[in-house]
Amino acid sequence: MLLWIGSVIGAGIGLRIRSYLGSKTTALFLAILMVPWTLVMLWLLDKITDNLVLLMILAPILLTAVPGLLARGAVLLIRTKHV
Repeated sequence: MLLWIGSVIGAGIGLRIRSYLGSKTTALFLAILMVPWTLVMLWLLDKITDNLVLLMILAPILLTAVPGLLARGAVLLIRTKHV
């Protein structure tokens, strides 16, 4: 739950400070995308690997960076018609 709230607030504040286009929309997309993404990725990581070190390396990347990039890309695609 804290991962979800922290990433959404962090993305919104970070984009707003830098005055990027669509900071609120990106945070909203990220908030919506994070719930199913986190559940699916945790399930997938549980099924794929039993190695704890690999899990500790992949989990932060897959759970925070990828949904943020997808949300930002979606907003830019909607707003400017290119990424």
